Amino acid sequence: MHYGLGDSELVEENCPESAAPFRRAGDKAGLAHALSGQASVRMQRGDAEQASTLFEQAIELGRETGESWGVAGTLAHLGLVHLGQGRHEQAVRYLEEGLALSQEIGNRLTVSAALYGLALAARGQGEHERAAELYAEGLATSIEAGDNANIAYCLDGLAQVAVAQGNMERTARLFGAAEASLEAAGGVLYPHAQVRSKREQAMNAIRSRLGETAFSAAWTQGAAITPAEMVEYALSTEEWTSTPAPAVPKDPSAGAASRDLTRREREVVDLVARGLTNRQIASELSISEHTVANHIARILRKLGLASRAQIAAWAAK
Repeated sequence: MHYGLGDSELVEENCPESAAPFRRAGDKAGLAHALSGQASVRMQRGDAEQASTLFEQAIELGRETGESWGVAGTLAHLGLVHLGQGRHEQAVRYLEEGLALSQEIGNRLTVSAALYGLALAARGQGEHERAAELYAEGLATSIEAGDNANIAYCLDGLAQVAVAQGNMERTARLFGAAEASLEAAGGVLYPHAQVRSKREQAMNAIRSRLGETAFSAAWTQGAAITPAEMVEYALSTEEWTSTPAPAVPKDPSAGAASRDLTRREREVVDLVARGLTNRQIASELSISEHTVANHIARILRKLGLASRAQIAAWAAK
């Protein structure tokens, strides 16, 4: 069950009752799942202290039983709870632990959740470029996983970064793309009330600055962006001109497409195929993470691909 998909009332109705049988049966794995469900509801409803307590209990039980998938997601959610309460150091600790475990076990859903949380933390410290990179990486991972909820969260986060950078039209487009993903997810709820409140404030401010006509036009453009274009636009610093067409066929031949890539872009492709993160690629090539992100955006555009995983698959061919 995805606790962000507007089903919190159903979770709250059922989880308290489901915990008791697990306790009686000594089923720690089942109890951990039930407690995590209760905590998710408390988190959405702003009860941070109770959510934190329940998440911590679920993590302890999950570790005892070796339920790494559940622990990975719960760590990310606990990090978000601490972040919402202004406890930055604790939040980052839990989020980084959740990200590392998620990557280890290959759980893309919780990888994207942890990246989203770390991006929020970076943004809260005024590290807007770092936040944008984390949101973009989370966006690509969410698209790979088909997780419309986290696609929406990451697009929304990128819009908030654009607000801080004073880019009004970019903000409106990203909000439009996020709203389209929200609808595809079935009316998803944002992780906590503070995020929802800031989103509304930012949207109202952008609408006022641009005017209703320009805001609506930019919003409509964003809502029409395809997944491949979402990643490219998120990683690019260039302004939007029109809805871009794929630069190459969807299934380009390796020889033809590789000739379109620069030497540096081929180096980045090889490192992506090896599973390196943007930070690791930057260190390997002695360039900035922002430069890596721009290289990946151009690679995606040239190859007509939508994600890092597709780059790796293309390289393998």
